[in-house]
Amino acid sequence: MKIVFRLSVLFPLPYRALPLVGNGLKKMVAATLVIFYLFVPGVVQGVYGTSEGPAKLLKSADNCRKSLFRSTGKKKYRDNWLKCIRKYGLIYSRYPVSEQAPWAMFRAAGLLSGLYAYSGRSKDLDRAIHLYQQLLRKYKGHRLADDAHYRLGQIYYKYEKDLIKARGELLEVCKRYPSGDMRPKAESLLNRISGELRRKRKPRNRISIRANKKRIAVKNIRHWSAPNYTRVVIDLDGPVKYSHHLLDADPQHGKPRRIYLDLNNACISPQIGSPVLITGNLVNQVRIGRYKRNTVRVVLDMLDGGSSKVFHLYSPFRIVVDIRGKQKVSTPVCGIRAKTVVIDSGHGGKDPGCTLGKTKEKDINFEIAKYLAKKLKQQADLKVFLTRTRDDFVPLEQRTAFANTKKADLFISLHTNIDKDRKKRGLETYYLNVTTNPDSMMVAARENASTEKGIGELQLILQKLMLNHNIQESKRLAHDVQKAMVSQLSAKHRGVRDLGVKYAPFYVLIGAEMPAILIETGFISNPIDRKHLLSQGYQRDLADGICSGMLYYLSRAKLDCIYH
Repeated sequence: MKIVFRLSVLFPLPYRALPLVGNGLKKMVAATLVIFYLFVPGVVQGVYGTSEGPAKLLKSADNCRKSLFRSTGKKKYRDNWLKCIRKYGLIYSRYPVSEQAPWAMFRAAGLLSGLYAYSGRSKDLDRAIHLYQQLLRKYKGHRLADDAHYRLGQIYYKYEKDLIKARGELLEVCKRYPSGDMRPKAESLLNRISGELRRKRKPRNRISIRANKKRIAVKNIRHWSAPNYTRVVIDLDGPVKYSHHLLDADPQHGKPRRIYLDLNNACISPQIGSPVLITGNLVNQVRIGRYKRNTVRVVLDMLDGGSSKVFHLYSPFRIVVDIRGKQKVSTPVCGIRAKTVVIDSGHGGKDPGCTLGKTKEKDINFEIAKYLAKKLKQQADLKVFLTRTRDDFVPLEQRTAFANTKKADLFISLHTNIDKDRKKRGLETYYLNVTTNPDSMMVAARENASTEKGIGELQLILQKLMLNHNIQESKRLAHDVQKAMVSQLSAKHRGVRDLGVKYAPFYVLIGAEMPAILIETGFISNPIDRKHLLSQGYQRDLADGICSGMLYYLSRAKLDCIYH
């Protein structure tokens, strides 16, 4: 009876026209009808509406929109806008899998943002944003995806006046759709936003300089070197404007190739000697002196050619110069060459990290790092180095430089998290990249000892530096480690929550010459996570999971090397 009922509903006319036929024959005829309806073109459409339904509706909605835009009078009345918006809404709600649905959604969003220009109602703009975001979620691979990101960028820039969000959407266009038709427009608007962000900062700089006529002192020059890498850090008392230039060698006058930086409104601290000699193959020495009354010039005399990157970090303000040799640095894409791992236990010394009562992040990180180092030495033929071997303060840029000078093949930075919401818990793994996610930006700001505003500026720096040569490998490593961690811990402990793999601009990962990740092992603000993280058994199991993920990554890389 169930079959008869369903078939009678599906095929009301032909099936009910067989009252005198026996049940067996009736079922056979019904089966024939199923095949007929499914495979003969146009039959089902004839009963339930033609396949041209959404196409005709889209044409009608487009005509409505064109008529609206042609008439200045029509655009003054809200009902005329809503009439066209409803027509598009009918398409993507009634035919969500049709090829017309994303177009209808995109054009409805465009009408809503156009209506906002007349109405000024925030609800209209919110609906437009929602529809663009819905399009990106439901139709990820559609050709309109880059258009939707660009339109969102325009809305955040023009109406919301949120330059950070606008830049985030435009970065998505450039990053995800590099050959798309919207990239030139996105890059143009990005340049305008970057200029506005710089101009916004300039008045604050002028005010601070006028309020405090005292020049900013260059306190120290630090450096780390390996045969193919040198990092020089210029420490200052506060932020300064600066410029940097590269000069070719001048053999006629006996001058080497050199990089020089001019620091405005600066002076030299008495304790700095000049020159600062550097051992290595790339830089011979660093010279510092007063170039003009208010300008300090720092010069790096080069020994060999190579590429250089200059950027600055905050809290405290310092300028970083990274110099790399000409030859290609080996990375563990071929796992056969992997020999060295550097493990960074976050924070230390005067920097306790996240703190709750007597629980300090620096102590948890250090214990896990020691267990992990022991596991790696036991299970693999790897050299393992720790960025700190006791409770010492180590600057973030020194940790990366340490990994580079040790020619590490992998860099793992260990941390714990904290949040105002005590219910929030779980493990997450990060790799270096720009982000628009507010939670990821907040985590990066905390680990960088910076502000979310500072993170916004850092993302601009990263965009210029294009420090992405290891992004894909770091992403692979992050996924392998995250999966292994969660699997290992879930098998032995209750309440383990997987927060997944994310990306954000962390100081400690900038300039790493190898695949590098940062692991947030849990929230000390959550009672369950805190109990786990303070348990030696859990710490060992966590180290086991990280170790397994790293070794799996290296084994996969080895296979890639063999087969590719």
